[in-house]
Amino acid sequence: MRRFLQLLFMAVLFLGLFTSHAALFAQENTSPPAPEDMGAHILWPPPVSEVWGTGEVIGTAAIPDMAYYYLEYIELTTELTIPQNAPWIPATTAITVPVSNGPLVTLDTSIAPDGVYALRLVVLNNSGEVFTDIVQPVRLNNTRMQAYTDRVIAETLAAYGIELEPDPTSQPGPVIDPVVPTAIPASGVGAVNVRYCDVIDNNGCPVIGWLDTQAAIIARSANDNGWLQVQLPSGLAGWVSPTVIEVGSDISMLPAVTPPMPLPPPAVANIALNGISTQGKTDCGVTFNVQVNVVNNGDAASNEGTVTLQDVNLGTGEVTATVYGAYPALNPGANFVVNFPVTTTVYYNETHELRAYAGNQDIRIQYVLGQGNCNIQPTQPPPPPPPQEIIFDDDQCFVALTQPWPAFSAPYGELITQLAARAWEIRSLQMVNGEAWYSLELPEMGQLWISRVEDFTQGNCGRTR
Repeated sequence: MRRFLQLLFMAVLFLGLFTSHAALFAQENTSPPAPEDMGAHILWPPPVSEVWGTGEVIGTAAIPDMAYYYLEYIELTTELTIPQNAPWIPATTAITVPVSNGPLVTLDTSIAPDGVYALRLVVLNNSGEVFTDIVQPVRLNNTRMQAYTDRVIAETLAAYGIELEPDPTSQPGPVIDPVVPTAIPASGVGAVNVRYCDVIDNNGCPVIGWLDTQAAIIARSANDNGWLQVQLPSGLAGWVSPTVIEVGSDISMLPAVTPPMPLPPPAVANIALNGISTQGKTDCGVTFNVQVNVVNNGDAASNEGTVTLQDVNLGTGEVTATVYGAYPALNPGANFVVNFPVTTTVYYNETHELRAYAGNQDIRIQYVLGQGNCNIQPTQPPPPPPPQEIIFDDDQCFVALTQPWPAFSAPYGELITQLAARAWEIRSLQMVNGEAWYSLELPEMGQLWISRVEDFTQGNCGRTR
């Protein structure tokens, strides 16, 4: 057994040495480009890389008056081009510390499905200017790395006549709720694309997020193709292919919903986004409007098109809402304001960023999401005002009753006796619920209270000592 553990350690050590140099952003016959001290530059990985595992993105994010930077990614089309209608997916939170020729962030490639991607660095200053750098294509291949890892361990142990047996202490996979329909990535799949509709087409049906743990299934596609609509923990809803997920329970009773049609091809004219603003209070759980101005800067009329709007929480990098808006065909120089109703129900009192995309154009604006209707505690009623009480001196205030009068144990309390029709010395006056109550002392009964005797009072009954 000790010999077996030594051999296993040697195999794992070999893999560790290999992956520390080549696991992330590995590439043959390519050297990193020369470093640059200022600007927005991704130095590593270079274009035409194959990546897997966990490792650092090297580069520079340092501009004068820098506000923050972040990285995002997008899956390329089969022609290795950036999809025209698809939003970029956040890979990091907003990072405020500038970096020159160093690690920008450590990324875990298992958060996204295997495929060919573009990686973009976005750097903004406090004036709203945006600087970007894109590296493409970068092939994500966690499957190959896992197969290589298994093969190296098996061959190393086989050389010593040792056959690996299943580990009885291995942890089980994610627990699937047997009642609520849920979906998880299928065995061997690291993450699953969540799409705008139920077609694998990065232009017409772009990726809007990804599923890496578990999500609730809320509907079946009415197209009878097996696609399912899921809702991620952030609240984002989209469509996933049945070939890359495992379903936790019976979904036959789920409603059949018709997914959106694939987005139309982008306009051929020079469409640009030159303005974005919010209208109304940007509060949690309250729908507010976002307006994006689309302009045709080309020399020919454009086709109609689509603008994609994301709401991203900068603290977590999560997409909390994705909405789409259309603009009509625009003549040269014409513009159109696209209005988006946006409702966000998470991360109130935190900074969010609205990111609009059309074609290869994008524009962004920040705002702080107010608490609004989220987690509001009921308002406690104010405490009742303290009773107003006047204490009288000896022989200061008298009540001269002209008929027997009821006396109580306390204001609005128990009836104790009937006072005789004569003069009684008053010890105090107290206002209770707007009514005057007078107290007197009897040796045999103690303190008694009478009310509605204003016409019988004598002496200076309105002055305190």
